[in-house]
Amino acid sequence: MTTNVVKHIVITGKIGAGKSTYAKKLEKQLKKLGNSVTNLDYDKLGHEILGEDQDIRKKIANDVFNNPEKLEKLEKKLHPKIYNLAKTMIQNDLIEEKVSSQEKSLIAIHQIPIYWKTKDLFKETFQKYPDKIFVVSANVETITKRLKESRNMTNEQITARLKSQQTESIPKDTINPEIIIQINTDSNCNQEDYYQNKMSNLNNQFYNENASSFSDTRIKPWEGWIKGMEIISPLLFDTNLPITNPKILDLASGNGRFEKYLSNKFSNIKFDITMADNCLPLAKNFNSTKSENIKFKPVDIISNWETESKNIQNNFDLVCSFGFMHHIPSFERRLKFIKDLTEKTTNLLFLSFWGFANSENGKIKAQKTTTNYILNSGFIDLETEDYILGWKNKLNTFRYCHNFSKDEISEIINLLQKNGEIISCFQADGKSKDMNTYIIWQKINKK
Repeated sequence: MTTNVVKHIVITGKIGAGKSTYAKKLEKQLKKLGNSVTNLDYDKLGHEILGEDQDIRKKIANDVFNNPEKLEKLEKKLHPKIYNLAKTMIQNDLIEEKVSSQEKSLIAIHQIPIYWKTKDLFKETFQKYPDKIFVVSANVETITKRLKESRNMTNEQITARLKSQQTESIPKDTINPEIIIQINTDSNCNQEDYYQNKMSNLNNQFYNENASSFSDTRIKPWEGWIKGMEIISPLLFDTNLPITNPKILDLASGNGRFEKYLSNKFSNIKFDITMADNCLPLAKNFNSTKSENIKFKPVDIISNWETESKNIQNNFDLVCSFGFMHHIPSFERRLKFIKDLTEKTTNLLFLSFWGFANSENGKIKAQKTTTNYILNSGFIDLETEDYILGWKNKLNTFRYCHNFSKDEISEIINLLQKNGEIISCFQADGKSKDMNTYIIWQKINKK
């Protein structure tokens, strides 16, 4: 038996607030994540019902928006017809090949100017209230500018239209506040910085709140480390390059698992290790019998790398970073960070890159949790191959992760080959033995 599952998302707000633009971005992002989506613009549905003659519609608008009684009379006739048309369109999309799985699932986006005026009609039509309500807003100056540019409206027309939409207050007694998300569309900040800070804060919150359970899953050494150190150790301990205390920088060192592995694997060598991380709860899990030659340095690698990197020396024999590159937002920032790491080492670089969404099952799982995050936060500005992952099925627990495709790995290799040699590039870890891609790089003309 086929079951129809429709998730209803309402996008509401005043004219010019940015509902349509936001709805289009939301639809695009959700479809990119493999979801079936119907995007319903209730203004356009109303136009369809009233007819396509723009002059007639403008005449009606100028008439009713200056007369509350006429507006109310028109809305009583028009709103039920709009809702019935929306319901029919959703039912048609469920039937069509757009939704073809055994359990037919659809995300219906409802762009409704002032939802609160018709909330009871919504419930009557769809037998439920919305799953989420995104309240889109902007300041009056932004709205005025948009309406003048996009609709050629006068100040008088804008004032009248906004006045007719004063009933925007949220009826807290009838609406669950947990389903309401505020979206501000004023563009008054650097979007790249905002994105980086948003994702960085998300991850900081995740690791601070889940340090213990995360650390419990990070006990054994990764297979990639073992294979990589078999390649690296002859280069690091070369007889022609006597190193009594190899200097190692481990960026995003977490609970110190790699340090424990080195201590056990090379028990006859006294390393000089600097662990760098900004998650103190994770670092507290580190204990070592050789702690006298292991230093911990609190470093906010993502948000403050430009400043804090200056306090990290450029004389390490080996610089490594595992399970971290996928937390750096934006391709350009990832490349710059890798380039900076080549300047921190005098010899070797050992990095891992997570490809969790390169398998079909991994991709589906990542798409599902990312969709869940978007519908719970309203955040839609994810870049290509960026996902939001969960943790142990814990409710509303998210972390930002970037998936490294083969193409991006190739670009990273091209960057590294400009001033060094790729000693090895291999895949390891996980049941499939290819969860991580490892790159071992050596500086050219090292003396």
